[in-house]
Amino acid sequence: MRILHDSVRQRFNVETDLGVLEAAEEDPGDVKYTSDRCKVTIESKAIIDKFVLDGCLIDSVDSLQVSGLELHFGRTTLARPGLYIADQFYTTTIDKSLNNISRYFDLACHLLCFRDQYIQIYNKYEDHLTNSRTKKIATKRNFQYLPEDELVLKQSYIRGSWSPPRTSKTTPPPPPKKLFGTTE
Repeated sequence: MRILHDSVRQRFNVETDLGVLEAAEEDPGDVKYTSDRCKVTIESKAIIDKFVLDGCLIDSVDSLQVSGLELHFGRTTLARPGLYIADQFYTTTIDKSLNNISRYFDLACHLLCFRDQYIQIYNKYEDHLTNSRTKKIATKRNFQYLPEDELVLKQSYIRGSWSPPRTSKTTPPPPPKKLFGTTE
């Protein structure tokens, strides 16, 4: 599932991913849990790359993975050039009874913070879109005149790591020359 920024531009819906949520049935097993965790991390990385390359300084995205009655909150952050750190900062299991009410208050606080973080990302991205429409910047700038700010630094971190999605018209890349230990 995706958390979206949905807007209308020139009569068309434009959806931009803000975050990810993955859900599975109860007791999915280690393989399904790990597969979902990898999916969530990869999608979070793609979202961060999209934001930073678009000129919006959002370099950390939270995610939620639900496995039956277990909830896992995670965060993916662009830390260094090509280094994305994904960590799990909160995990809880919902019991079938409400005998430990303080744990459910803690879960409610985490869910509200999760929601608030995406509202903050939504507002920051909306402000970025509004400012980018009103700014007049020359399309060609000399390298010496680029601003030395955190956004340019983060953009340099991900250069070369973003592969745009292929369409049906693009051909797949050729296989590597040293595949399976063969040399030519």
